[in-house]
Amino acid sequence: MRSLALLLPPLLLVGCPSKSPAPAVTPALPTAAPGPVAAHVNGRPILIAELTRQAGSPGYGETRAVRLRKQLDVLIDQELYAELAEGRGLATHPDVVQAGKDQSVARLQAELMKQVEAQPVDDEQLRSRYEARYEDFYRPEQVEVATAVLPTREAALAFVRAARRRISGNRFDYRDIFARTARAHGATATLPAWVIRLDDGGRLPKPHSDAVFALPDVGALSMPHLADGGYVVFQRTGRRDRKLIPFEQARLRLVNGVRKERRAAALDAVVAKASARLKVQTFEDLLDKVVINDPATTEKKGSQGQRMSQDAVMRRAPTSPNTIRSSRSSTPGTTSGASAKPAKPRTQAPPGP
Repeated sequence: MRSLALLLPPLLLVGCPSKSPAPAVTPALPTAAPGPVAAHVNGRPILIAELTRQAGSPGYGETRAVRLRKQLDVLIDQELYAELAEGRGLATHPDVVQAGKDQSVARLQAELMKQVEAQPVDDEQLRSRYEARYEDFYRPEQVEVATAVLPTREAALAFVRAARRRISGNRFDYRDIFARTARAHGATATLPAWVIRLDDGGRLPKPHSDAVFALPDVGALSMPHLADGGYVVFQRTGRRDRKLIPFEQARLRLVNGVRKERRAAALDAVVAKASARLKVQTFEDLLDKVVINDPATTEKKGSQGQRMSQDAVMRRAPTSPNTIRSSRSSTPGTTSGASAKPAKPRTQAPPGP
């Protein structure tokens, strides 16, 4: 067999000598192995521990001996390929060298992460972090709204009447009805976005904020309000109550945050220590001459001016030039802006309505 042949002494594999025998290639002597060896390939050991680790459990109808034999053949093939690659000088190829560096770095980082994970996180530190990051665990009341902008107040009123009439006959398809009616009236419509009150740090102008949060239920439409480009009509499509995540529910998230900071600090410390010990030299004059081709992305012509972004929809209002906050630029549970924020409650229970 192939694997057994590799284990036989060289003399048993030599045929009858000819009159002018060719010089034989002397195989490499087996290197010292840190454990029992299953085979040698040109002196390189294949450890039984590595063989059993890669072999895993036998498959259906397969004995363990057969499984080990198959895996041994695979490992022998790998070593043979490695010998051929080294003979062709591929072991020093930049891609191979870089792959080895990447694996070494990954192993080093994994060891550092294991050390960080073993460090305990005390409860007092978690509570201090919870208090310092109160806004991460508090979510103010939110309303999801879609908008449609029409050039005149008369056109906006006609759109509101038509949309309300169609929605009253089909309460379950209010989103599509709003969008289809907006297109039929030549309105510039936007997809639904989550907004918060101005007092909670929202960017919605006060007249618009009051109109949005006054809508009674999903599917309801507001009256037209002055905005950039004409008059805007809001449709309420969702609502979320304000909520404070209690400390016990936020514990795992807090622990993960502490460990993430510790991992970053550990990696920075290793790099700083290595930089102080090893010589690092950069050539700024050469870097300044490097040119990286970055093809600019171009927008399709014809699409500009046909749809307005949500920021443009709210750019002009009677009392504030602020813009509506899109759900793409914010996540539930956080607030933005420099407006007043709710005071921190003493208890962990969610604030009252």
